[in-house]
Amino acid sequence: MPVKAHQYQKDGVRMMEAFLTSGGGTLLADDMGLGKTLQTLWLLKRNEQMLPALVVCPVNVKYTWEHWAQETLHTHAQVFEGRTPPIGRIGIVPKIMIINPDILISWLNYFRKISIRTLILDECQYYIDPSSQRTKAAITLARQTPYRMALSGTPLTNRPAELWPTLHMLQPDTWPSFFTFGQEYCNPKKEFGRWTYKGAKNLPKLHGILKETCMVRRLMEDVRHELPKKVRQIIPMGLANRNEYDEARDDFLGWLKKTYDKATTSRAARAAAVTRVGYLLRLAAKLKARAVVDWANAFLTERPDEKLILIATHHKMIDVLQRRVHAKHVTIDGSVSGRRRALAVSQFSKDKDTRLLIGNIKAVGTGTDGLQNSCHNLAFTELWWVPGTHTQTEGRIYRIGQHKVSWVWYLVAFGTIEEALCQIIQDKQKIIHATLDGEDYQSDMDVWDQLLEALEKESK
Repeated sequence: MPVKAHQYQKDGVRMMEAFLTSGGGTLLADDMGLGKTLQTLWLLKRNEQMLPALVVCPVNVKYTWEHWAQETLHTHAQVFEGRTPPIGRIGIVPKIMIINPDILISWLNYFRKISIRTLILDECQYYIDPSSQRTKAAITLARQTPYRMALSGTPLTNRPAELWPTLHMLQPDTWPSFFTFGQEYCNPKKEFGRWTYKGAKNLPKLHGILKETCMVRRLMEDVRHELPKKVRQIIPMGLANRNEYDEARDDFLGWLKKTYDKATTSRAARAAAVTRVGYLLRLAAKLKARAVVDWANAFLTERPDEKLILIATHHKMIDVLQRRVHAKHVTIDGSVSGRRRALAVSQFSKDKDTRLLIGNIKAVGTGTDGLQNSCHNLAFTELWWVPGTHTQTEGRIYRIGQHKVSWVWYLVAFGTIEEALCQIIQDKQKIIHATLDGEDYQSDMDVWDQLLEALEKESK
């Protein structure tokens, strides 16, 4: 799924390049959704001297980085798991290595033996406490790494003091001492004979220095003119248990016998090919649910003034979203009709505190007009095999004459049958578009044929 760079992204790569060559570190603080991961990987692609690179990122996006490293750099990234590094001689070092901050301290000595050229701290707000193990480990690696990058749409979550560890890692010569930084920008006060740094001052000065020395930051409104009226983005989701999915794919009936009762297994065996696809799609949804929840919570945190619509196809996913996404919400599924549906739409549209609508794809896809006035963000947490249904559902936030960009996110369990279904849906949407708008596009296979063919290829 190659992605074409917008001009602001090309500019971002060049600005980061300049900061890295002059000072060794850069902070990419673009708004969520503007492509921080891709800009970082495009930068590495342009500068091979910056490889190998170590990406330290939240656990829920480790496999997103792995996916886009493959798509962008055409290289297999190594994802580190667990807290026990291998013993003995280190072999060939991959160009991209990926680890989450919670286990970084356990791998610190291992990474110190490797000639890492670039350290990438994704979601750098994780390093606000200089006394934490993860921050100490990151600082240790930063000191031995020629190039250092920090990524976050919200690098400063509360007070300027929280930003200093990141700035120190990026450019230690510019920001060598917290005391100096705190006295200048944190409005310090003495409490019980000790300095505290809970305040803020001289923020315009700090912002100016950051822009001059290391920071690249564009808000959504800054680049809106470069974006189409509707933007679709594929967000790869990691699985909680990759081995379980592989077992179900490769030995479907054996997995059924272990997981379900004899009657269910018997019914499934009679229609194994088609049933296999359905079960694998549901299993992929189950195993990616944690990553979906993490993505939704991060979205709502990073965009405090935005609302979000989450679309699912099964009750189990809706239940998970209702319980685990931290926002006041309304739900629209098959059980919500008539006046109750109208009231749910009205509450979501008019109540600023109701930031989340959770819906079934069929229920939300029709009869929910007016959502585009209050929300411009819609994410598919599961996929349906009728492409036109997705296009119709996207239409809930996409209307002629609107002024804001509509963002459509496909949260896809990569490396599963769902990824294949997502690609098929995209192809079929092109057919729909070509049919309505007179463009030339050809495909002669239906969705089920293509899914079964993809599953056969995946199983070999």
